[in-house]
Amino acid sequence: MRILYGKDGKTHRTDTWPKDADAIWVDLGEKDAKSLAEVLHHLYPAHPLAVQRVLDGDEHRPGLLIEPKAVTAIVDHPVGAVDDLNTQEVGVFIGHQFLVTTHLQGENAILDRVVEHSYEQNGLAHGVDLVLYHFLDLHVNAWRKISGEISQGYEKIHRAMLSHPYHNLSHDILRLRRQTMRARRSIRPELEIFSLFGSEHFPYVNDKNRLYFTDLSQRMSQLIEDVDGYRDGLSEAVEAYTSMQSNEINKVMRVLTVISVLALPATTIASIYGMNFDIPEIHWKYGYWYSLVLMVTVTAAIFIYMKRHDHL
Repeated sequence: MRILYGKDGKTHRTDTWPKDADAIWVDLGEKDAKSLAEVLHHLYPAHPLAVQRVLDGDEHRPGLLIEPKAVTAIVDHPVGAVDDLNTQEVGVFIGHQFLVTTHLQGENAILDRVVEHSYEQNGLAHGVDLVLYHFLDLHVNAWRKISGEISQGYEKIHRAMLSHPYHNLSHDILRLRRQTMRARRSIRPELEIFSLFGSEHFPYVNDKNRLYFTDLSQRMSQLIEDVDGYRDGLSEAVEAYTSMQSNEINKVMRVLTVISVLALPATTIASIYGMNFDIPEIHWKYGYWYSLVLMVTVTAAIFIYMKRHDHL
């Protein structure tokens, strides 16, 4: 458990509960799950459902709970690159001059950075809402990075479809679409959270800092639009890829059909002269050459006919 508190215009750090703090931020890690209810009891009468919602971890999706004296928000923070994307639930309790953050599934590098920045730059002197903004700003940037990686994967698949449509791209398309859907499931519910924090009716953000949260809400909205665009584009890519594969198969079948049609006359003539009957030309010394010329002539005639009628 890490505690930062503001007093006399300065930010202090402690491991025990401070007295007479002007503002306080408590950050709870993986080993502090049992302390959550006690910490919140020091700050406001938290509803048991809000506590349980955070303790349940990834059993639920990101969401928002509004209480009379605080707001509980849960966000999914991305961990790793898009190829091995995982998310870590971060709980946020914010009220008048207090902030509690939780990362009960493991260490969170973003919160580590914000803790150090807030302590070194006297962050609590500007309000706990601005501290929360710094975390959410890095949170949105992390999802923006994931969105950029999805965009690169989408462009790579698009180029491969145009240059090598006969290659098997179904696995790559479905894998990227699955990653896109996972990202969308995480960030889509968070738009409600960012919209509330940027609202002029939200009491726990100072008016001078409200523009920061409004900007976050707009960036999150744009991020969701981008991810939705990638999802729709990948759905269309599946259809386009299937269509291109069908066209390639049709081209191959067309070539095989032409070869079969051109070979059919020669095969028929050879079959006729290969029968065990008394054929008139069987004792003719030019019969062999006659049959060959007949095969070539009929095949050439069919080829010319198909060429003139655009069947080739």
